[in-house]
Amino acid sequence: MKQFVLILFSIALANSCEKKLKPIPDIYYEDLLNEIIPHKKIEYWEYRNYDYLESTTEIIIEKGDNYNSLNIPYLELKSSFREGCHPTMCFDYIVAIEDGKCVYIDEISEVSEFIGEINNIAEALILKYIVAPELYSISEDGEQVGMYYINKKEVNFILLKDESVCPKIIGQYLLTINRTTHEITSSRIKTYYQEKI
Repeated sequence: MKQFVLILFSIALANSCEKKLKPIPDIYYEDLLNEIIPHKKIEYWEYRNYDYLESTTEIIIEKGDNYNSLNIPYLELKSSFREGCHPTMCFDYIVAIEDGKCVYIDEISEVSEFIGEINNIAEALILKYIVAPELYSISEDGEQVGMYYINKKEVNFILLKDESVCPKIIGQYLLTINRTTHEITSSRIKTYYQEKI
């Protein structure tokens, strides 16, 4: 009898999760930044991209009181929480004015503290891109196959990951981010695609 009740509970839980599943919004990373709600009272902040080869800095987004960004020194970085222009020649960082002081944010732990509790799917996606860039949601055909669901405790993503090149094997994974601590767990669900040789 007890086993029967557990089976019914598992089925109900699975159905509940399926109802909450939603497609991951097809939004560019830069557009997600507009949805960040800083954890602390920040007077002003900028999200910047530094090009190592060109020694130039681009301000991607700025929010808050009207500070003259030219008075905020630029950083020359060799690593950061998000790198691009491979082979790793561009670096993102955040500069914020907090209590009248300038704070530079270029490490994953600092971004996590800056965001604080996850308020929306955009903040969760930003953290996903930073901590698990190998997991993706767009298929080779350009189809959005990623899904997510949110509860009071965590954000859950259903994503893909390339596991082998030859033969080509793609796995489907569950990525879970705790909304408060940002603790991350990842587990394999199944083989999403396997090339026949």
